[in-house]
Amino acid sequence: MDYDNLKNLKLNIEKMPSVKIVNPLEGHSQKINQIQEDAQRQMDEAKQKEERYNQDVLNTLKNIEKNTGDISSLVSLVQSCGDKQDEIINVLKKVMEISQAKTEEEADSLYRNVMDNANQLNEDVETATKLIGFGKIVWLAVKEYIKNSS
Repeated sequence: MDYDNLKNLKLNIEKMPSVKIVNPLEGHSQKINQIQEDAQRQMDEAKQKEERYNQDVLNTLKNIEKNTGDISSLVSLVQSCGDKQDEIINVLKKVMEISQAKTEEEADSLYRNVMDNANQLNEDVETATKLIGFGKIVWLAVKEYIKNSS
């Protein structure tokens, strides 16, 4: 190709047609920003949901651990009170009877009965406290169940 001829070529820029360059994304930047914001919000919500789930799992595991400790404590309580085992088991049965309550008033009455029976054992304060504490756990769970069932 002969480039020497191109050197002498003169262009008249004024007579050249104008070319408009069109940005295909022009006018869509707001939509793009909205899509990005929506995606970020969804990611944040998913992360929060996962964090709540993890916290719930942790709380459940802690409750299982605590309840397992309570059961071990009750077994130890029955085993350590040789001459009062039958009376302690009777109080534990009364604790479980709270579970049969159909109303909060009935649950309250059964719990008061547990407290009275535990206090009448004439054992050490720790025994009565453990039995009443176990009774309270069941009593509160039953009351919550009754509230949620209504």
